[in-house]
Amino acid sequence: MNKIITILMAVMVSITVSAQQEKAGNKPKDGTKQQKKELKEKKKSKKKEAKNEIIEAGRLYVYGMAMSPSDSVVYMTDELLLDNAQLVKKTKFLVGRESMSLQLAKHMAQKGEKDRICSVTFANSIKKLDKMYLKQVRKLQKQGFLVKNVGQGEFRFETVREE
Repeated sequence: MNKIITILMAVMVSITVSAQQEKAGNKPKDGTKQQKKELKEKKKSKKKEAKNEIIEAGRLYVYGMAMSPSDSVVYMTDELLLDNAQLVKKTKFLVGRESMSLQLAKHMAQKGEKDRICSVTFANSIKKLDKMYLKQVRKLQKQGFLVKNVGQGEFRFETVREE
């Protein structure tokens, strides 16, 4: 009888201690739960790495556009060739496109055209880019914008690479 009481007391004490640990935020460690958690974290980090994986695109063709909502003039760069360009593998977006938009915005600010919203469009072939370029120009002209050209001698994009 004494043995049963002793065992029951020990079980009650262990339950009380584990309940107190849970209240304090210290959950008892379960080897399988810990292993599962670590596996989940590893999978998440691998997915994140794969999502941000950079691939070499080689040559890409780009053009930039700078416009202001309060002005009817839109500036468009010539179609330019980018050597050693990189793409994000999953999304196929150009690496450093934000930086390239800032390059164009700084150039426009130096010319006195401040507060321009700039964007960069790219393609793998000059034919695809030329088609997009002409479509954009026609669309802007149809909407009443005056499209002005920014020549290659005036502005060129610098390739942005991620290491």
